[in-house]
Amino acid sequence: MLLARSSPLFKALTASVGCIIAFSVPASAQTVLPLSAQTPNQSNEAGFEFPSTVPGFEKLENVHYLGSTSILRGSDPGSQVSILKQQGITDVLIYRTETHGKAVDFEINELRKAGYPSSSIFHIPVEWKTVQPFRDTCLQTLEALRLLQVASTTKGRRMYVHCTAGQDRTGVLSALFLMLNGQGSKKDLFASEMCAKGFAGASKTKPDHIAKSVREVLTPQYLKMASLIESGKLTFTTIDDSLCEQDPASDAKFAANLKEDLKTYACD
Repeated sequence: MLLARSSPLFKALTASVGCIIAFSVPASAQTVLPLSAQTPNQSNEAGFEFPSTVPGFEKLENVHYLGSTSILRGSDPGSQVSILKQQGITDVLIYRTETHGKAVDFEINELRKAGYPSSSIFHIPVEWKTVQPFRDTCLQTLEALRLLQVASTTKGRRMYVHCTAGQDRTGVLSALFLMLNGQGSKKDLFASEMCAKGFAGASKTKPDHIAKSVREVLTPQYLKMASLIESGKLTFTTIDDSLCEQDPASDAKFAANLKEDLKTYACD
């Protein structure tokens, strides 16, 4: 069984009390990378549009360290999950909805065959095609952020997070995670973790209708969650689900600013 937010094991892993999560960060648990060291040059023998920058992951596309060596972001490994095992990945977060091709079920089966226990496989079905209620997307984001933070601060754990191409949903989550860790501003991380890694129209191979949906669905989500971080309401000291009860856009001033920001926060 995959871990859900309500499962006892998930609660134990995240040390939850009610809906508030408290974290301690032992210095020995992770190796934090400066932004300048997070994208080393690597060969691109596979000819990917967005080649991986982490040694050992050259056969997968768009794999990069996420702030430290404990968290990696990338694309769907498909049938190559053995690479994750070989490179010391202990946990996998599948950050995407299921498709008609049953890609999620396929990956879970492959991970289990590779020796991953169910307690190390996490699935959060994040949508990108249609606008979802803020509360739903916010809760999914907080759940993912908790998992990333626990993995990054627990010695011996190494998590791989991905959606399909590692560009859009993964890009939003990656930028928010680094922003929460104080490793960049909303604007800088939009550029480095989203646009530079294929978000929306930044990927020249992405069909226009998909890029349009990503802009309309995921960019507002990013800006809303980033506003909670900027305001100090959302931190890694406490992650409170009650933050998801009110859409920031319900505030007229924020809604007006959001409309303008959407013109600025574009990769194409």
